[in-house]
Amino acid sequence: MTTSSGLPRFDTAQIGPLRDFLNRFTTLKPTVGAFVRFRVVVDANFVIQDLTQRVRHPERRTALEELIRATVVDAYAPRWLDTEMESAMQQTAAKRRLSVEALQREWRTYRDLLRWDDSLRVPDKDCATAIDPKDAPYIVLEDKISAHGILSKDAHIKQMGGHPLDFVLSVRRYARGAVACVSIRAMGVAASMIALKAVVETVRGAMHALMNLPDGIKVLLLLLAIAVLLHPEARKWIGDVSTELGKLLAPCWSAVWELVVAAAALANEAQAQANASLTEASAAVRPYRPARRPRRRTRRLRGGDRLALAPLVASAATTTP
Repeated sequence: MTTSSGLPRFDTAQIGPLRDFLNRFTTLKPTVGAFVRFRVVVDANFVIQDLTQRVRHPERRTALEELIRATVVDAYAPRWLDTEMESAMQQTAAKRRLSVEALQREWRTYRDLLRWDDSLRVPDKDCATAIDPKDAPYIVLEDKISAHGILSKDAHIKQMGGHPLDFVLSVRRYARGAVACVSIRAMGVAASMIALKAVVETVRGAMHALMNLPDGIKVLLLLLAIAVLLHPEARKWIGDVSTELGKLLAPCWSAVWELVVAAAALANEAQAQANASLTEASAAVRPYRPARRPRRRTRRLRGGDRLALAPLVASAATTTP
């Protein structure tokens, strides 16, 4: 499919292959661009919303599903989520008048999108005094994998020290803008490389064929070229042929140029959208939490200095394989 400008439509599913291509040809990244990657934890109330959407609109992908398949988001879950989903599906089916079987069917396929931590199967006994012990495994996993946050609307998550995230739509806008921008630039680089290779191969082939000719033929061709350039009628014929050829190629060049201009405009628009959406998404991720340095046995360092680490926002704004 193509857009109204004649350019192909860009699907975020193309990000994965493009990411692999750029990882193979790292020298192209400064010219073409790259993609970011976010690492998040998902909790039961977020997942049940996605399952509800899938039941009601089976023809559509949810925003998180699109981002996972696009390799822009890696979604993690503690094995405890499996236990929580049983009661969550029962409650949601009764509340929203949905089929429990339909929710369970969607859950069986949805759970394959997640990266599971099998060590967190039940809330820790030490969390018995927490506001909501059922939320503890998500917060533990967030710290364990240094996630950018937890996809959740549960107020207890923040109260217990977790970082709830609500940035999926802004990340999806980023992905859709980035795939268009990077794809157009990659196609431009690829077209330039192919054209240059074709010219080089053509010249190389012509020179090879010329060098393999007998010496007598080479001399005759040289004399013929000189005679053509010196003869007025021959020069006029060459000029007329060049003019006619230019007239034939002018419409093709005009169409190609219009496509190049449209592609450049679309790439600039897509880049602006991607940058704005990435800024919005990065502002929502988990704040940087510096780690405390081990205290040395000297009085001079008794104040407890802190070790500066790379901020998580910065890690979100860089590429990962």
